[in-house]
Amino acid sequence: MCFIKYFKTKEKAVEAKNNPKIAKRDIPVWKQLISLNPDEKVGFSPYYSFPYFKGFHYYITDRRKFGIYVEATGYSRDYKLVINKGLHSYSSNNRYKINLVKMYIPKGALYYTDGEEYVSSQLVWY
Repeated sequence: MCFIKYFKTKEKAVEAKNNPKIAKRDIPVWKQLISLNPDEKVGFSPYYSFPYFKGFHYYITDRRKFGIYVEATGYSRDYKLVINKGLHSYSSNNRYKINLVKMYIPKGALYYTDGEEYVSSQLVWY
């Protein structure tokens, strides 16, 4: 999975890269998982098959593990912020209609968002 957010200038993209938001409260999100077991206590991320267990708190300790970079789009003078690793989730359950579980980004976690998709340093399946 890859998070991409577009900017008009390289400076704005680099600024966004270097300044993730900090959750001021728990943020409710939806996570798509595949191969949910019948009681929905375990599922796997669709891209890397990472296992998620209900009741667990997942976190990334080093922001460099987000796999984050800025590059020119190639179409115009626009730039994009790309994050190819991290804990991905969505603000609503409208994007995918199946295999969604409710999670939250806990208060104090670092995150990036485009309003619909989130990539965060922490995620909790409750």
